[in-house]
Amino acid sequence: MRAKQVVAVILISASTAIATMWGYNHFTTGKTYFYSQQDSGKIPSNYARFFNGENKAAGPADFTDAASAAIPATVHIKTKTIRTVSNNLPKHNPFSDLFGIDPDDFFGNGNGMRSMPEMASGSGVIISNDGYIVTNNHVIKGCVGDVQGNFVGQAPVKLRIVATDEINDLALLQAKGAKKTFSAPAMMREMPVHSGDAVVAIGFPYHGLLTSDFTVTTGVVSSLSGILNDTRFLQITAPVQPGNSGGPLLDMSGHVVGVVSAKLNALKFAKATGDIPENINFAIKTGTLRDFLDNSVVSYDTELSDAEMKTVDIASAARSYILLVTCTAEAKEAAKR
Repeated sequence: MRAKQVVAVILISASTAIATMWGYNHFTTGKTYFYSQQDSGKIPSNYARFFNGENKAAGPADFTDAASAAIPATVHIKTKTIRTVSNNLPKHNPFSDLFGIDPDDFFGNGNGMRSMPEMASGSGVIISNDGYIVTNNHVIKGCVGDVQGNFVGQAPVKLRIVATDEINDLALLQAKGAKKTFSAPAMMREMPVHSGDAVVAIGFPYHGLLTSDFTVTTGVVSSLSGILNDTRFLQITAPVQPGNSGGPLLDMSGHVVGVVSAKLNALKFAKATGDIPENINFAIKTGTLRDFLDNSVVSYDTELSDAEMKTVDIASAARSYILLVTCTAEAKEAAKR
């Protein structure tokens, strides 16, 4: 009896081994799952190339298509908040009692709720003693009613739209009584910026959801051009979020080197290229900004960046010239974004 069990085990093991070898040879013929430096002396193809649908190297990467796909994946970074009101009678909500907010404000309850005009916000930088303020065109595009601006912790003031440049995504605003209110405008960097220069981005991301103060992020200038070598833009690594639009990009002397404008939409870019981008954000160069101000007959000051400052001091100085810019957005415009 015991001999029969041993023979059975041997037969089952042999059958399993034969089946395994057949399956391996059948499914792996012509395929290589390892890389040996002795084969070519080059790095693995997946380190430097895209793959086709057969999991084979598709040849040297052509980033032209990827860049073209990235253009619609570049998103403006303007904060939008949709207000809703309920037609129902008020009801007791312990969550509201404890925390002062109603979860329905964030998620909606699907019962008697209706959308109100969208509140939009971005950032702006005071560029002259006359109270001229620069922001992105997309920040104020579609605004209905008053555009307002305010320093942290201060009451908002009405801003009038002086000029816009939709192509270069710039807008010029001005506040009444500005000479008394805005006494320390931002200074623009006189010399050109270089790849690798350290920069500071300041703005009001996710205003109303995060801090009511501005936020400060740091990085470097990673390129002197944007997508498809668009020389109007700087590519930067400083993190930016919705609400940073229109805020200043500063060098380590506290001088303006750009206007924060957009970031790459990681999800769309990944869908187009198969790779998740990191730290790819954009700011409009001061050369484009100066042309816009010159055409608008607005004076501004430049200064040599010869004294490096600490980031905390740059942020402190920025309190005199960075504003939160808000308006009520047109529902039709809101739907496009």
